Amino acid sequence: MRLLGEYSAKLRVDGGVLPDPMMLKSGWKGENAGMNLWPSIYITDISAYIDGTSPSAVVHKLMNEYKLGKAYRYFDNSLSKYLGQRSFNTPNI
Repeated sequence: MRLLGEYSAKLRVDGGVLPDPMMLKSGWKGENAGMNLWPSIYITDISAYIDGTSPSAVVHKLMNEYKLGKAYRYFDNSLSKYLGQRSFNTPNI
């Protein structure tokens, strides 16, 4: 019963009650349309939040995982191939 009360409390915002997302049957937006409505959140915002709520070892681990993920995305999106082509195919000036 306690968990239900905590869950219900999360739906109360600014004096109103949001609809329970688990009960909505229609009105959902697709990812492309819905993401346009999300607020801008940057890694610095996330880092500041984590830094204020977590031990430093956790912050260090999460930041390293973020950097590794970003490096992999560059590789996966062929940025490394593009950079390699540019360095070998660009004439020396």
